[in-house]
Amino acid sequence: MKLNILNATQDDIPAITKLLKKANLPPDDLERWIDNFFVLTIEGKIEGCIGLEHWENTGLLRSFAVSEDYRSKGHGLKLYAELIAAAKELNLNSMLLLAKGASGFFEKNGFKFIDRNEAPESVKNSIQFKLDECRKYDVMKLDIN
Repeated sequence: MKLNILNATQDDIPAITKLLKKANLPPDDLERWIDNFFVLTIEGKIEGCIGLEHWENTGLLRSFAVSEDYRSKGHGLKLYAELIAAAKELNLNSMLLLAKGASGFFEKNGFKFIDRNEAPESVKNSIQFKLDECRKYDVMKLDIN
């Protein structure tokens, strides 16, 4: 099985959008941040994705999804590690995420729940934070540096 983690491109947007919709995650503002996305390809097909929005010195982890057939096999952890490495290269101090599910995974990887009001204003102004469906999600934070 040939597995790769690659930087996403504009050409990947339709496949990422399909994957996100299957996972019931919003694809909003994907085009704006596509250069900060990674895709997991298996046998040449996109089977996972993860994205990063950066707001000043804070990142927003978003759109983390792996196809059902490839979950619980360590592929998500590989995507996550790639994203954290990118965040460090950008000298981000912390990473936030809106936790719809999989909060156990994120807790195991150092994230802690915070009050939504503790998020920096720049992140609160992101499309993801403002979406009605995301307003009910918990906010988690990871200190990077």
